[in-house]
Amino acid sequence: MKLKQIFLPLAKPFNRALVAAITAMIIFMVAVVYFGLVIAKRYRSALTDNQSGAMLQTVQSMADSLEALFLEYNSDLKAYCQIIDSGNEITREICESYVDSHKPLVAGIYIETHGEPIIYGENENWNGKISRIYSSSKMDGKTVLHLVRFESNWMGLLLSHQRENGLSASIIINLKHFYEGRLAKFHFGDEGYFVIKDSKGIILLHPEERQWGIQVIEGRNELYPGKDMRSLKKMIDNQLEGKTGIETYTSYWWTQEGSPRSKKISAYAPVPLGEDFLVVSAVIKADEIDETITKSLSNMFLLFGTFTFGVISMISYMMYLYAQNRKHSETAAYFAKMNDVLEQMHRSEENIAHQQRLQIIGTMTGGIAHEFNNLLTPIMGYAELLMLELSEDSDAYSSANEIYDASLKAKDIIQQLAGMSRKNIESAFKTLNAKDLILKALKMVKTICPENIQLIDSVNLDDECILGNTTQLNQAILNICMNAVHAIGHANGHLQVVAAKVGKTELLEISDMERNEESWNYYLRIDIIDDGCGMSKAVMKQMFEPFFTTKKSGQGTGLGLSVTEQIVTAHRGYIYAHSVLGSGTVFHLYFPIVSDENHQNISNDFSTSLKEQEKKISLLIVDDNRKVLNQLEKNFKKLPVALTCATNFEAARKELSTKRFDVIALEAYINGDSAIDFCMSIHQHEPTIKIIMADMIDRELAEARQSHIINDYVMKPVSVHTLLRTMKGTAHSLDLR
Repeated sequence: MKLKQIFLPLAKPFNRALVAAITAMIIFMVAVVYFGLVIAKRYRSALTDNQSGAMLQTVQSMADSLEALFLEYNSDLKAYCQIIDSGNEITREICESYVDSHKPLVAGIYIETHGEPIIYGENENWNGKISRIYSSSKMDGKTVLHLVRFESNWMGLLLSHQRENGLSASIIINLKHFYEGRLAKFHFGDEGYFVIKDSKGIILLHPEERQWGIQVIEGRNELYPGKDMRSLKKMIDNQLEGKTGIETYTSYWWTQEGSPRSKKISAYAPVPLGEDFLVVSAVIKADEIDETITKSLSNMFLLFGTFTFGVISMISYMMYLYAQNRKHSETAAYFAKMNDVLEQMHRSEENIAHQQRLQIIGTMTGGIAHEFNNLLTPIMGYAELLMLELSEDSDAYSSANEIYDASLKAKDIIQQLAGMSRKNIESAFKTLNAKDLILKALKMVKTICPENIQLIDSVNLDDECILGNTTQLNQAILNICMNAVHAIGHANGHLQVVAAKVGKTELLEISDMERNEESWNYYLRIDIIDDGCGMSKAVMKQMFEPFFTTKKSGQGTGLGLSVTEQIVTAHRGYIYAHSVLGSGTVFHLYFPIVSDENHQNISNDFSTSLKEQEKKISLLIVDDNRKVLNQLEKNFKKLPVALTCATNFEAARKELSTKRFDVIALEAYINGDSAIDFCMSIHQHEPTIKIIMADMIDRELAEARQSHIINDYVMKPVSVHTLLRTMKGTAHSLDLR
């Protein structure tokens, strides 16, 4: 019953829409068929005209070529007759040289005097006298083109010139080579061919040799009795009148066995020979054009059919979607909103390839940082222990201090390496010493500067502090410096980084910030200057747009400056650029300077105040590295700290069940278990301060501190120095002064 109530209101509108769609499709199909037939008719006419025009153009070109050939032979023949009349002794050599140079088209030269004929270029096929002359076409009063048969039954064309003194000289043309070399290389369709006739209708050249020398109508009636030649005779009459044209007629395909009746298309043109002319024609089956048209139309109708099927399928699917849309409109709207949210998320994501590389580097550096931190922890701890026990003016104290300083530098390097390779950048901000931040960033910049670029730094700062995120700020500075390196390229150049404290007035002069706007009185200004190729005004207008880049494909993602601007804005800062094309670029970064009430510098004698207090601090350290625990245990024995160690979370839970601790410091991960999860599970025996010792500070750790699941975190390697400083910064109930 419920299903009927749902679908019954939709059934009638859907049926009406379906009937309308089917009617529309029938009308569409009729229109497609009608216009298809119209197009087919026009296409056939156009294709036939194009084919016929190409044939006629080829035939006219062939007629011009043959005319030029016979005129050339006539001129040569007259010249040789003059040589022969002069009685030149080298006549034979000249004639034979001419024959050799014009083979195989010219078979020889035939000279008749009052005596026996003289033959140059002897050939067994045509040696002997002429037995029959089939055709004669006069070029002028003394030159005639004959189709002849020799006593050897060999046929050829004889271009003869008659002198007044009775001398007759002829050039013998090999008909077979003439056809193959001049005519057969032109193809019309699969079986098309050329025919040459004289002005009386005698066939001079044809693909079938047995038709050479016959009259085109009467001769074929003798060869093929009973054939209907009326359509052919009408076209031949037009040809013998010296006309040029194209005709469609009904005849027979003489070159096939049985000479089947066929509809033909012939293009013909005269070949002028002076007083007479020849006719050259090209013949093709009309069926071949029809087959081409039929194939093209089949493909066209197949395309129309596919298109029609696609349209029908699309309309049917649209009707289905229409019904579904009425039923699920609210769901579709929900998914549309979700799609918008996903698109916004995708637009803010880092480049996919960059993420993959950082993921691999992050995985590697995470393990490297963990192992190095475990090695640095006892080094720093034992160095501190020695410094506590030794006199400050002793050589041993200096050596221990050097070890401690070197371990601090190694710690910074590990933190920088891990910080720049994180996939999820820490979102928490904290108070940072501006000078230390910039100097550490410059260390990374030095690693990307090639030898042709000189890095110059000028950091004019004291103890100024800014509120920010170290990783993000390092990324912003590094992005701009990398762009500067690309801008300089392979030329010698300079990259200068200048940092100074400036007043609010300077920023007011260059920004759109209102004078009465609530802001900081002082700002940290970082200038990054290069003498590279610079930027045009058009490029500067787009430089902060995501994915905009002037680099070649594969050399940049176009995200560097876009991400940098986002980072600077998130830090309540400002970024400006000035550039001159061909001269270089300078970027100005402004960050608000804050007072550092919590910024502490604990000296090497930090333990003095602890030794003077009466109450001991109870501290529980959880770490799976026994060497780290041993070192911390030895150091804390020198201080009023009651230290308890545990190597896993279960042991720590047992300790917490029997005793309350002021502070608990935990390794971030032990055997795959999270210290954050452990801290959330110890509400019954919760210590005053919870500190996590981590190789890298990720988003989860920052959010745990923000949510007060933990009090603070400390970067490894840890020492008594770092733990007490963290405890002092977070403890409100303990008196560590």
